[in-house]
Amino acid sequence: MPDDDRIRAEPTMQELAASYHELPAMPAAVADVLVQLASPDWTIAGIEATISADPALVARMIGVSNSALYGGGQEFRTLNQALVRLGFRAIRSLAVVAAARALFPMADDARGQRGQELWRHCAACGWAGRMVAEAVKQPDPDDAFAAGALHDVGKAVILLNRFDEYERILALMRDEGLDSCTAERSVLGVDHTTLAAWLMDDWHLPESVVGSITGHHDPGAVGEHERPARILTCGNLLAHLFAGGPAELRTVLYDELKLLGLKIAEAEDLTVEALHQLADMGDLV
Repeated sequence: MPDDDRIRAEPTMQELAASYHELPAMPAAVADVLVQLASPDWTIAGIEATISADPALVARMIGVSNSALYGGGQEFRTLNQALVRLGFRAIRSLAVVAAARALFPMADDARGQRGQELWRHCAACGWAGRMVAEAVKQPDPDDAFAAGALHDVGKAVILLNRFDEYERILALMRDEGLDSCTAERSVLGVDHTTLAAWLMDDWHLPESVVGSITGHHDPGAVGEHERPARILTCGNLLAHLFAGGPAELRTVLYDELKLLGLKIAEAEDLTVEALHQLADMGDLV
């Protein structure tokens, strides 16, 4: 970053950092789950007891466990069954996503409508990213899910704390054809990937998740995390296609999937299947 840009960015980062402490607190049940999962002695029974205190989280875990992403088949109706099917990584990812959801404004006003749009995109990106990770045989597809669902949380920070600037950024993207990061740096001096990585690092997420979020607009720039970042890029492109993005995004997507090792026919099949599953999933997270 040039010196003049750095000077401009630092006050913004400091101001947004201060604002972060005023954001909605992580739900108590989610915080307790993450603490338990950090211990080698965690148990399904302990996690079940904690999650049971949050009916919305219970419903989310059961709903996700019955989705096509986790095998579908026999429908589970109890939290215990859902947790057994999901396993450690999925429970952790869903808990983190539940916490992140609180950062997105959901009120029935202009800011809330933007927040709902942003959250729908992030949720779709998480689902799509997990599908891509499975297709390219990435070892930890649930980390791809978490990265996808959290990749634009930096935009949520801007939306919550700088609504006027958020609207200016969208106007620059619409009227001047700027990409989101360029528009954000023009208005704020910092972009959403930097804000998101800082926030997620504060939550002590796996390095691959933080690296993915940092690099999802430029996977080649994050070194050892290039592959998970490219998976997130593909999930992001699929989410935009699902929302009616321009057809030329398919070409970009197929190029990215080719770099992950898929043949063109495999990329086409994955895209069809991902868009079909996204249409069936609704708002599971």
